[in-house]
Amino acid sequence: MIIICHLCVPQGESMHQTLTCYMNEIVKPDNRRVIAAMLQDGQHVPDTVGELGLRYVPEQHVTSDDGEPIVKLYGMAAMVTRGQFSCGDAAGYEAAVLEEKYGIPTLCQSVAQGDDDAHAVIVTRDRVIDPTLNFLQGRRDQLRTKPLQRTPSACIIENNRVICEEEMACSIDERGLWSCPALPGLTGRRESVVSLHDSKSGSWAKIKNGAVVPVKRRYRP
Repeated sequence: MIIICHLCVPQGESMHQTLTCYMNEIVKPDNRRVIAAMLQDGQHVPDTVGELGLRYVPEQHVTSDDGEPIVKLYGMAAMVTRGQFSCGDAAGYEAAVLEEKYGIPTLCQSVAQGDDDAHAVIVTRDRVIDPTLNFLQGRRDQLRTKPLQRTPSACIIENNRVICEEEMACSIDERGLWSCPALPGLTGRRESVVSLHDSKSGSWAKIKNGAVVPVKRRYRP
């Protein structure tokens, strides 16, 4: 899937915060799901981008026809397909490996480089890891822990596709009752449900005001 966002992203620290958020909230979790499914399937997951056999191609300064800067970040599958990575791609991948394979909490971080550039690194509790620098110098950080003992994963590989059955962040049940820990005060509120629908991608309901909301069924039809 390709997701395109057209954002303001003011210059300065806010740009780095936006890139940091994108790596941590979109790229890394997506990689973690793929890695979890691969480990569940018994497949080997390389620890570094170098072990993936990719080449390093720095992110180029590209602008749209309107002069807006374009930043592209690629997940694991897209990196392998393209055969190359940028610093942001590497950070998003290796951070996901550390978390999913070894249980080490990480933060991908965008760091200023020059007047109008950025570089991506990984921050853990006891070190800063620069995947791109490690690749260019032919080295790797020695981990002080062994891979986690695997438990059944919510993500599996089926027909060469990764499928994940995960808990919904916010949803109603068939009665219209909300469950949403992220929004205080919403859990327990009731919606007036007009109709319920199911599909392979999930369940949803149409409520009285015409909006559609996600549904977590207590009982499957």
